[in-house]
Amino acid sequence: MSFDFIFMLTRNDRTVPDAMAHAETALALGLRHIGFKDVGLPERELALLNARLRAGGATTYLEVVSLDAETELRSASVAAAIGVDHLLGGTRAELVAPVLASAGIRYSPFPGRIV
Repeated sequence: MSFDFIFMLTRNDRTVPDAMAHAETALALGLRHIGFKDVGLPERELALLNARLRAGGATTYLEVVSLDAETELRSASVAAAIGVDHLLGGTRAELVAPVLASAGIRYSPFPGRIV
């Protein structure tokens, strides 16, 4: 049996400021499933990070930290705009799935409700 480990460029539910440097190290080590959060860096930097990871052969994951419907939908829009491969998290599939489907992004929402 095999499994895919997702290396997250995060600390304390935020993408780390030096994520690009860590991404380079992860790629050099051969890691191919790499993710980051939707908070911690501006969208433009997340887009550059995602582009570098994909150019390096990685599958990319954006994890939603948002707690309310408006910011969760915004996170899905960011995922679509920057072109990640997978969106992880959130609990409002009925709002998020249509945004992601049109962008061809895989989606793994969290079950239940956040407390």
